[in-house]
Amino acid sequence: MEGEAKLPDKLNLIEALKDQQFQLRRMLDNPMWVSEAPKASLEEMEAQIQAIKVILSDLQEAISDRKAKSTAR
Repeated sequence: MEGEAKLPDKLNLIEALKDQQFQLRRMLDNPMWVSEAPKASLEEMEAQIQAIKVILSDLQEAISDRKAKSTAR
């Protein structure tokens, strides 16, 4: 297994995703910070959201591929 990347514990990954979901929901529940943010901050938030969408899409594709390979066995 030398040279092989160590995979994160699946429970840690699931907990990290749950935590991110909680944090994003909490931000949505408090719209005041968006309404008071300067335009530059809003543009940076949009850029970060786009980057997160790309990562989530890649993760979703990897999960789908893994599920398909598991089903094909």
